[in-house]
Amino acid sequence: TWAAAVIGIIAGVLVIESIWIIERKFKIDDPVGAISVHGVCGIFGVLSVGIFADGKYGAGWNATGNAIAEPVSTGVSGIIKGDWGQFAAQAIGALVICTVMFAIAFAFFKIQDTLTKGGIRSEEADEIAGLDLPEMGVPAYPEFMPGGDVVDVTGTGKDPAEEREFVASTASAPGAAGPADGSALVAGDLRRDLGGDT
Repeated sequence: TWAAAVIGIIAGVLVIESIWIIERKFKIDDPVGAISVHGVCGIFGVLSVGIFADGKYGAGWNATGNAIAEPVSTGVSGIIKGDWGQFAAQAIGALVICTVMFAIAFAFFKIQDTLTKGGIRSEEADEIAGLDLPEMGVPAYPEFMPGGDVVDVTGTGKDPAEEREFVASTASAPGAAGPADGSALVAGDLRRDLGGDT
């Protein structure tokens, strides 16, 4: 129906604007736009039923309730049909979903942060330099690593027993960009340049 097109157009604008607001105004790092797509537009989708429902859906419970109750003559109606009750129900539903899921997620991450040695946050210098080496132990795009033989990842926030050297095999990789003298990139030097400890 026409309402589906209107909902899609509004959601398309809403997702772009909310990504901008969440990242620029609230300074929340959401690289895949999950908060905007699933959160903001999800809430809008739930509320849209209470706005655009025209009374066709749910009439007679779509024949599912006839065996246990008298058929319902009218379906779900929203604000466009003058019924604010469904909108209120949808708003309460959205609030309950957000509250319950926030509580579950908060508890999960709080427990994980408590049980994980050093917590679940990465060090700021590691985030700036890139988390591929300190978190995964390998570069994400080795073909773009500077030339050289050894990438030293000491000083990345790990315990001395966990510190290790990663032997980069990118010196001969096609298209590998690096210093003209072929020297290795040392993560500690990069961290120092970015203001981190080595």
